[in-house]
Amino acid sequence: RRRLDLRTQLRAGLVYQSRGSVVGQFAPSPKVTNAKGQRRSFYQQLSGQFVVLGLETNPVDALRPKQIAYLAALGTDFVQLTGANTSFVLNRRQVRHLHDYTGAIGQWLQTNKARYAVLRPDRLTHALVQTPQQLNEAIRQLSQQLPRVFDGA
Repeated sequence: RRRLDLRTQLRAGLVYQSRGSVVGQFAPSPKVTNAKGQRRSFYQQLSGQFVVLGLETNPVDALRPKQIAYLAALGTDFVQLTGANTSFVLNRRQVRHLHDYTGAIGQWLQTNKARYAVLRPDRLTHALVQTPQQLNEAIRQLSQQLPRVFDGA
């Protein structure tokens, strides 16, 4: 399992090439509730690694096996975000569950016409996408970009 150090020099160019205006910017971090009922900021609920977030859906279900294996090797957090107007869902399938009780993250995704987000370890937005196909393409592109970061390119 490969762990990324936040001090690693992730370049600003390590973002999915899409039209999203918030790609390359910080994701919001309002208070969210975890499965134990603890309220903390979104960032505090996550590990220091990449995050694949699904709004009202388990992002693992949208990924191809090859992408899941790649992301798991990076120590990625898979997060299913339950929105403010939805009861908390827990299915325990390879995913961390967070309840966006303020609705701020869900609103951020909806404003950007996204159902999935990929966040870098520094919490900059790598990709915001709507479909499983787009999510898989964003991960494929990440896997091509990331080795260049470690090689000093």
